[in-house]
Amino acid sequence: MVAAKVTNKLVIAHMTKAEMEYLDWSQLGPALLFFNQYFNCVVPEVWLLWFSLIWGTQDLIRYCSKVCLEICSHLHINLFTIPHAGKNAPQTVSQGTNAPTTSMSMSVAATAGGVAAGSGATAAQDKNGGTHHRKAAARQASKKQH
Repeated sequence: MVAAKVTNKLVIAHMTKAEMEYLDWSQLGPALLFFNQYFNCVVPEVWLLWFSLIWGTQDLIRYCSKVCLEICSHLHINLFTIPHAGKNAPQTVSQGTNAPTTSMSMSVAATAGGVAAGSGATAAQDKNGGTHHRKAAARQASKKQH
């Protein structure tokens, strides 16, 4: 459990380019085991092993949940919740990796294939049903016309 938490902290510190503290509360269990061995078994080892397991597990769960909640608050999303579309929204099930579509999103996608209003840029559908604008191609086409 201690190695899992240290590994998670290393990965997050590397991804965020932040400093990682050298000492951590998850190292309390191994430190107690070391000092118990050093001072000739003051406390029964089985108790310390169980304490170390429980302490390391709760510390890892607390740390991972804190990281997940921080990521969710930064991205403005809810953790482990699925948004409910409502009873009146028609839904169709799609196959493969494409996102499920409703009749409204299909009509928006159908109208997005034409020319965008006022910009002269064409919109193309990507594999997930979204649109992206190809302004560079539209600029080149307008330069050829002039």
